[in-house]
Amino acid sequence: ISNLLMLRYLSLGGDITTLPKEISNLKFLETLDVRRAKTQIIPIPIEVIKLPGLIHLLGVFSLPDVRQEMRNLQSFLSKKSSLETLAGFVADQSTDFPQLMRHMNRLTKLKLWCRSTMDGSNNFSHLSSPIQEFIQRGTDVNDAPSLSLSFEGCSQDFLDFTLEENSCYLSSLKLHGDLRSLPQFVIKLGSVTELCLSSSGQLSGDVLAALSNVRSLHYLKLITTELNFVIEQGALKALRRLCIVAQSLTRLENQEGALQHLESLWLLCKDLNGLCGARIEHLGRIKDVALDDAVSNEARKVWKEAAKKHPRRPRICFIKTKEEAHQM
Repeated sequence: ISNLLMLRYLSLGGDITTLPKEISNLKFLETLDVRRAKTQIIPIPIEVIKLPGLIHLLGVFSLPDVRQEMRNLQSFLSKKSSLETLAGFVADQSTDFPQLMRHMNRLTKLKLWCRSTMDGSNNFSHLSSPIQEFIQRGTDVNDAPSLSLSFEGCSQDFLDFTLEENSCYLSSLKLHGDLRSLPQFVIKLGSVTELCLSSSGQLSGDVLAALSNVRSLHYLKLITTELNFVIEQGALKALRRLCIVAQSLTRLENQEGALQHLESLWLLCKDLNGLCGARIEHLGRIKDVALDDAVSNEARKVWKEAAKKHPRRPRICFIKTKEEAHQM
C-alpha cells in the first residue's frame, strides 16, 4: 500500500495492530480510517502526524514518545499540516499531546479519551488550557468546531474553566463520564447546536436544570441509567430533537410552554411506564415519536392513543436496538 503514491483515502480494519513507517510515502493521503480495527488502541508513528495532505485521522490512537522530535513536529503542525479532524486520541498523564495540540491550527473536530494510569492517577489539568484554546477558535457560529471528551472513571476537574461569555461557539459537544455538574464553559458558550451527555450513573438534577441555560440548542441526547427530568415552562425553546437512552425513565415532564419547537422525541427505554408524565399535547410542533421496540403493549397503546388525540397526529415508530437508533 505504501507504494500507491497517489492514494487519498485509506481504511484499515481487522487485525491491524500498528502502522508502518513506510506510510510516509503517501504524501497525498487525505483520510486515514482505522476505526474497524480489532485492536482497542493503535500506537501512531510520527510519520502519520507528518503527512502533509492528511485532513481526517479516524480511530483510537496513542502517541509515542516524541520528546526528541517535539520542536520539529510543532513547527510542521503550525506551518504545513492540513489536519482538520482528529477523532481521536487517548490522553494520559504525558504532556506531549497537549503541546502538539496547541499547534494544530486547522483542527476543527477533536475527540479525546482520558485514561487513568496504572497507579490510579486521573489528573488531567494539563489538558485544560489546550481544550480551552481549541474551543476559543470557534468565533464564527457558522463555522464552529466540534468537541468530544470521554473521561469515564476520571475527575472532571480539568473542565472547570470559564470562557468570555457569548464569544465562543461549538457546533457539537459530547461529554461522557461521571458528570457531577454541567461544566461552566458550556453555559458560557455563545451557542452549541448539538449536545450529548452520557453518564455511567444517574444524571443529577443539577446537570438537567443547567441545560435550560445552554443557548441555541437544537439537538439534545441524554444517555444514563436512570432519568427524572422536569422541563420547566419556557425551557429549551430552540430544541428540535430530544433523544433519551435510559435503563429506567422515572419521569419526563414537559410543562406547558417548554420545548416549543420540538419536532422529534426519542425515548429509548425498555421499561417505559406509559407516558411517564410526558404531556404530548403541549408539544405543538411534534412530528414523530420513537420508542424502544421492547416496551410493553400497554405503553404502545397509551402513546398511540395520545398521538391520535394530538392535532398534528405525530408518527409513532419503534426501534429494535440502541445500535440501530444510533445509526439512524
